[in-house]
Order: sequence, then structure tokens, then C-alpha cells
Amino acid sequence: MLKLNTLSGFGSGAAAAGVTPHTRAVQMNHTGEFFLNSTDQSVGIGDVFTIIAWVSIDVINNEDTITLCMVEDNVDSSNQCLIDIVGAARPRMILWNDSAGIFKNYIATADPYTVVSTEYQLGMTWDGTNLKMWVNGSEETTLTKTTDNAGTVVATNRHIRAGNQLNGQYAKLSIWDAELDSASIVALYDSGNGNEHDDRVALGDYTETANLKHQYLFGNQVSPNIGEDFVDSGNINIEDNATGIADGDIVTF
Repeated sequence: MLKLNTLSGFGSGAAAAGVTPHTRAVQMNHTGEFFLNSTDQSVGIGDVFTIIAWVSIDVINNEDTITLCMVEDNVDSSNQCLIDIVGAARPRMILWNDSAGIFKNYIATADPYTVVSTEYQLGMTWDGTNLKMWVNGSEETTLTKTTDNAGTVVATNRHIRAGNQLNGQYAKLSIWDAELDSASIVALYDSGNGNEHDDRVALGDYTETANLKHQYLFGNQVSPNIGEDFVDSGNINIEDNATGIADGDIVTF
């Protein structure tokens, strides 16, 4: 894997007003590298949740499927909550359960979508009925809804996976057991969150600190804690199967 001493290109380019690029991240090199807690356990979220990731893509490959966050069980991938990036770097969201299979599959319509080597805040919220996509503090409403049925995500024991096929930098991943509203998401985007704001701390319109279940500040810990859960170090760390990721992949700028 290519090891970088500086975060080349991170946050450069046409970043939207308000974003402050992170100062630490993990450089990932596309093939065989990801974070994962390999044992299913309670992840603390069910049929209402928010997932927000901060990433920068160095190389866009239309054949890639980049996993920003996947919550699912090891047996049959059921009760899955997924936000990823697919062909031409378009964000996508999928929900599925045992009885309904995939019941939500939304993808951003614009093609191409993201700008290379620019940090993005990408998120999804689900209130049990409405699935929403968020990009840099704003709701993305231009979506192709391949599947759009009613369904329920059950809070079974599952695992968390992040970073598959990313050729770029992964800075942060946070998960809540509540639907953050637009004011909270804007506050997290505009507040200097890129400088490692701790989501356990309230900030402006963001007050849902008690609902934060997991927070991964990639690049802020070294092995064997490179994927430590900052909400609770004994909760769900995702370094026990941090395939191909080592201290030399931590980058700063």
C-alpha cells in the first residue's frame, strides 16, 4: 500500500463553503483494505438512525462499490443499513430485512457526483418511514429510487464495516440511534467538525449527544486501537479485522 506523510489533495478542489477538512485520516488503497468488527453484537440502532461519514476519494473507478458504512449480520446480511458510493462516485443508500429483502434502494441521480480529492460529509437518516440522503449539510433530493417499499430494520446483533474499495482518505464515521434533523446536520458540517470535533459534545443546533452510539476518528489512534470506538472503547471497535490497515497509513496535513 502507498504510505503518505501528508494528506495529498485532501480538501483541495471545489469544496463547498463551510467545510473544514479533517487534519487526520487513514489513507486507503482500494484493494483488500477495510475496517470491520467481525463478531455480531448489539450495535444500538434499530428502525431509527443516522449515519454520517467524512471521506475524500483520490481515484474514481466506475466499477467500484465503496462501502462508507454497512451495518448487517454475518449470517444472511439481513437488517442491513448501508451507505456506499457506486459508479461515477454517486452516493447510494440501501435498507433490507429478512421478510422484505431490499425495501429501500436510493442513489443520487447526478453522474458524476463527487469531486476527486475533495472531502465530503455524506450521510443517511431513517425515521422508520422516510429515508434521506445528506451531502455537505444539505438534503439530496434528486434521487433515483430503484426500490421504495415499506419495511422495518430490526435491532438484531450485527457488525459494522467501513472503507471497502476506497482509494482515498477516510477521516470519520459517526452513528446515532436517532434521526438528526437538518439543523443538527448543518451544525456538524459548518461548525469546524473537520478539525476533529467530538460528536459527544453538543454544538449549536446539534444536541443529540445522548443518541450517539459510535464514533470513529480514523487517524487519531494507532494499532491495536486504530479503529477504536470513541463513544465507548469497550463498545464496538472495528480494528479487530482492520485488514491491510496499519499505523503507516495514518496521514496528517
